[in-house]
Amino acid sequence: MLMDFDHLSIWEIAHRWHDVDPNTSDPQALPLPVQDLLRVITNMQIRHFLPVLKKSGVQLKDEQNFISFEAFMSQAEKPEDLENEDLWLTELREDYFEQQDRWCSKHNAVVDGLDKCFRGRVFDKEKLESIHLDRGAIRDFCREKELDLPAFWFTKSEREQFNSEDGSDTVELPGTGKIKQDEADRFWSRLINAQQHRLLCREIAKVLWANDPEMSQVAVIDHQAIREYGGGRFYSDPNTVRNWIKDLDPRPEDKRQGRKKD
Repeated sequence: MLMDFDHLSIWEIAHRWHDVDPNTSDPQALPLPVQDLLRVITNMQIRHFLPVLKKSGVQLKDEQNFISFEAFMSQAEKPEDLENEDLWLTELREDYFEQQDRWCSKHNAVVDGLDKCFRGRVFDKEKLESIHLDRGAIRDFCREKELDLPAFWFTKSEREQFNSEDGSDTVELPGTGKIKQDEADRFWSRLINAQQHRLLCREIAKVLWANDPEMSQVAVIDHQAIREYGGGRFYSDPNTVRNWIKDLDPRPEDKRQGRKKD
């Protein structure tokens, strides 16, 4: 019956996905599957891996629809008397992230506080009802997470067609804990280079921020340890490494918004 609705709130989606009435559930005692789905969705939205739609269905600007760094660089005019190209590139990246933050300001304002949902299991019904997702976003979400399309929102033929399509080539990394060395070696050998680099960059970023909590994200991205030992040098688009490490940034949200002009 809901196939005619283009978008629904993430509160309703998480409930109907697991056959729970979104009108009568208690935010203080949600069923565990509903909690889990809300935590996954909000975590992906705060990291710009899922869009944010208003109640009207209008999608807010986010990192996924911002200009690529390569295109941004192609529009930048390199000074003829340039003496330090590395410094120029660092400043260019700072400008890029500053403009990106302005572009994403409404998205960031809406997702502010969602970390309480996926970190603290605090489920603000009013806020979660105000944030919507459309059918296309749910389709992409299911493809990435290797899930079946939810029956409450997709017809049988849509679900059958979806299941017949080639799956995503993304791989969910298993959780890491204390494991034997040979198991660790097998785990590591199964990862592609980008997955290895992501893990390395995150561990290095934790150490860098532990030593200097005031470091900017660009400073971390440009740090020799990230570039040489974490593999950051292999990724020309700084958004790649930034998306890997930005959730580790210990600074308050208002201090993460790009470089301040002199």
